[in-house]
Amino acid sequence: MQPVQMVDISAILLLLSTCFLVVNRQLARGIVLLGLQSMLLSFIAVIVAATTGIQEIYIAALLTVIIKGVGATIVLGWVLRSAHTRIETNILSRGLSLAAVVALTFVGYSSVSPDLQVKTLFHTPNSLPIAISMVLIGVFIMITRKKALMTVIGLITIENGLFLFALSTTYGVPQFVELGIFLDVAISILMLGFFAFRINQMFDTLNVDILDELRG
Repeated sequence: MQPVQMVDISAILLLLSTCFLVVNRQLARGIVLLGLQSMLLSFIAVIVAATTGIQEIYIAALLTVIIKGVGATIVLGWVLRSAHTRIETNILSRGLSLAAVVALTFVGYSSVSPDLQVKTLFHTPNSLPIAISMVLIGVFIMITRKKALMTVIGLITIENGLFLFALSTTYGVPQFVELGIFLDVAISILMLGFFAFRINQMFDTLNVDILDELRG
């Protein structure tokens, strides 16, 4: 299989895993899907590094596995084990959520012109539109989910989409920028995981709607 085909198939699987995140109600399954998403992204980065010979991308792929594929899964799993609920209740129904995902994916594809698509990663037809779609869907997850844990998953999904965008357009960003981004993501995951854990301990819930009611 050619690198272009492997990148294309991996990008489509990335989009599918992101779509499943939206319709999924099980928090544990959401954490697993996020880990799968990050592993697929690191696989794409390895293909890009091997094909282009840019060694720095290997570092980005390794950091993706360590911080988001493994680290985020462990931290969020730790928070989930302390929570009293395993089910997410989102604002929209599954049908409306799926319709919104389809619409956001359409926006992602329609926003990429044919001229720009030719300049993308290996001239693949899916990498750049899917990157934009992932960012939009990540924002949608953060807006429509009620559990703080899913808000963190939405944030990481946005970052994964931005990383795929960088790979698709410029074969990554300068190494010191990548390291800064990954450090920022790692600190954010740890802080958000800690605060979610403390919120659950103090208020016996991770539901942001219930927490809003506590405001004086």
